[in-house]
Amino acid sequence: MRSSPAYAALGLELPPVTLADRLAAGLAIAAGAYGAAVLADQGQVMLAIVVATAGALATASQVIRWARSRRRAPLRLERSADGSLQVRVGAGPAVPAEIGAGTRHLGPSVFLEVRFASGGRTTLYRGWLTPFDAPAAVLRRWSVVLPRSGRAACS
Repeated sequence: MRSSPAYAALGLELPPVTLADRLAAGLAIAAGAYGAAVLADQGQVMLAIVVATAGALATASQVIRWARSRRRAPLRLERSADGSLQVRVGAGPAVPAEIGAGTRHLGPSVFLEVRFASGGRTTLYRGWLTPFDAPAAVLRRWSVVLPRSGRAACS
């Protein structure tokens, strides 16, 4: 497969909730339940209740963040033909974007950290995009483009 030329314009819809987010919430609730079961088995019922509650609260907190992010205008990361990165918030104008130091190419997926100005303040988007969140061909193109656009590294 040929990679995109350095001048190619690209676009990527940034999902508000990724597969990694869902898995993290599942792991938090599973860890709380497992920890509670082990503690209850050892006779430490009160501590088991605290651990189960902590797992449930961590998951609830994540679900609340998801609900808020789904209500926001959709984000689209764009790379123009001149090589500059921009983020388009909803139907608004594209604003300049900067790749953060945490951006990594991880096998067939990309951990993306993007900073941009939105509503008079700096906004940070962090997400682990897998082929379940965006088409694999699009992620492959971005994994070639991102190191050229900033501080992205391959891991």
